[in-house]
Amino acid sequence: MSNDYRPHVVKQGDYLTKLAFRHGFDAAEVWGHEKNAEIKVSRKSMDMLAPGDVVHLPVTRGEGLPFAPGTTNRYRATVPMTEIHLVFTNADGTPLAGEPFAVTGGFAAASEPKTGGDGKLTLRLPLTTREVTIEFTERNLRRVVRVGDLDPASEESGARQRLTHLGFLSQDTRTGDGQDLGEAVRSFQVASGLPETGALDDETRNALAAEHGI
Repeated sequence: MSNDYRPHVVKQGDYLTKLAFRHGFDAAEVWGHEKNAEIKVSRKSMDMLAPGDVVHLPVTRGEGLPFAPGTTNRYRATVPMTEIHLVFTNADGTPLAGEPFAVTGGFAAASEPKTGGDGKLTLRLPLTTREVTIEFTERNLRRVVRVGDLDPASEESGARQRLTHLGFLSQDTRTGDGQDLGEAVRSFQVASGLPETGALDDETRNALAAEHGI
């Protein structure tokens, strides 16, 4: 692997495994490189980065594919797959259990045709997938899932995402107006048996990540 590294500013949807596939390097080796020691301290996972983070990637020079002039050349590309695990609940917090659904976008395949008893479903999809749509066919309910968009829980944006997913924070997607973050944090703290401060302290962030599952 190249010893020449360059900084890369993380964009929404970037995670190191996907970047490794796109640029042709070993993700674990690059994550362990001394140039990424600082970001490795602040981020627990190489696959959960925040927009604006800086990771150092090796400068790679891809080799060209062989071809024969004057003939038809055939190539086959293999895109690695990944899994995402989702849990859906009703408005009252009970699992959306045993619900049939359809998935569109990203060539995703579901492990089961219905959600489990805990409202969980697992999708297997190409590493390059950016977005899929889950449609619950008997409820006229549709949810768009953007792959790689979950920010670390240590970021306010990541805390907001988790509070929203868990039903403690609401926001009008048309106007951008939403519930006060402190109010949502207090509600979560009460539900979790934590001191009701309304502050995103380390204990609250850790409990939020644990409740969310990541």
